[in-house]
Amino acid sequence: MGNDLNQNQQSDPIVEKLRDTATLEKFVKQAVFEAVDKAQRLGFLPIPPQSETEKHTH
Repeated sequence: MGNDLNQNQQSDPIVEKLRDTATLEKFVKQAVFEAVDKAQRLGFLPIPPQSETEKHTH
């Protein structure tokens, strides 16, 4: 019985993939945010004025 349960959980690749995708998206967003932040601080990227940033987020 225990083995059947494990196999049922493993044989649901769609759920696994969705979970992995959500985690990956969070990770990528965080990484991009940090990279942009670092680049701006080091002067590689111009820091946009606050008004422009707000236009893009809405």
